[in-house]
Amino acid sequence: MLRIVHNTTNSITEFQPQKKRRIQELMEYLVHIERCRSIIHMGPETFFQLCEQIKEIGLVKDASRSIVEEQIAKFLLSP
Repeated sequence: MLRIVHNTTNSITEFQPQKKRRIQELMEYLVHIERCRSIIHMGPETFFQLCEQIKEIGLVKDASRSIVEEQIAKFLLSP
């Protein structure tokens, strides 16, 4: 999963136009309920609702090279 959402661009300015594509790639990967549950232990709808709530509260924001969804997925994967 991390290979799909990992970005190797060299310039921060290249990140912004790719943001929507990266979110779409992550959503397409996690749309398979069993895959999503085995990776982050929740369904895709729940995961994206969690991401939206965290964004609304302002707890996590897009970083220069990592979108909120990536950051949360990585956090959920960490031991």
